[in-house]
Amino acid sequence: MKIAIVVVARDADVLAFFDEQKGAVVPRELREGNVQYNPLSVNAACSDDKLFEILLGAHKKHDAVGVLVETGNENRLNDCSSAVFLKTFNAVDAKGNMKNYFGHSLTRWLKNLHFVSQKFNDLKFFQCLALPGQSFAAPELTEIFRVCRTMNDEGKFLELLETKLKAVRNRRTPKKRTRYKAHFLKDDEGRYFGLGQERHGQSETRRPPHEAECSLTASARFGVTLDRYRHFNVSLEGDRHISGKFHNCHAVAVDISPCSHVNMFPNGFIR
Repeated sequence: MKIAIVVVARDADVLAFFDEQKGAVVPRELREGNVQYNPLSVNAACSDDKLFEILLGAHKKHDAVGVLVETGNENRLNDCSSAVFLKTFNAVDAKGNMKNYFGHSLTRWLKNLHFVSQKFNDLKFFQCLALPGQSFAAPELTEIFRVCRTMNDEGKFLELLETKLKAVRNRRTPKKRTRYKAHFLKDDEGRYFGLGQERHGQSETRRPPHEAECSLTASARFGVTLDRYRHFNVSLEGDRHISGKFHNCHAVAVDISPCSHVNMFPNGFIR
């Protein structure tokens, strides 16, 4: 398994430290497993487009990407918070003894990122973690997004995420009026979300109409690289047709005419 650590900072000493240390910046206890860690330093003075290009490039080469950001620059990724596994650091605090500071700071965070990536490898948890947050109406899913965004470097993260995943899994149910035995995740609007077995094509990211953030949310969830062909079939009970407004990957409301099901990708893109 390969994990990239993208360090976004303005402080030249911090950038130089990661350039010099390379993989050695990761605590030895984490490097002794079968995971390869590859730090990549990025000057925060770069444009947003360049930053997204670097993050996308990292995901193409790695199974997961952690984003370590100098405080004051994290807002640049607010619109794609579901895609990143982000941790901030204070450069002033770090420069006292950078090896000790980052060695301590990275350990739990990287362990948590590895834990999340392992959950994505289990299809029953992938179905919960990859749900389109803007369309699957459930407070339990909102909680998963919150925990992965705000508590990803805490010791209780693993236990919390397990609890939240169990709550979403409790929504698993078959359709009552159908001959098929497949199970779905049912949201508060009575919509059934099932992983599509067919491959219709990737989620689109062409600009315009898409934004730079759409490319990242199409490629990753909570720092874990996604197969962009994976999508959900969203439907209603029995033979009822689904229709209405859904918000897509760049928060635009899309009107869906009555149909048997909607092909929806994790970032909300509808094909």
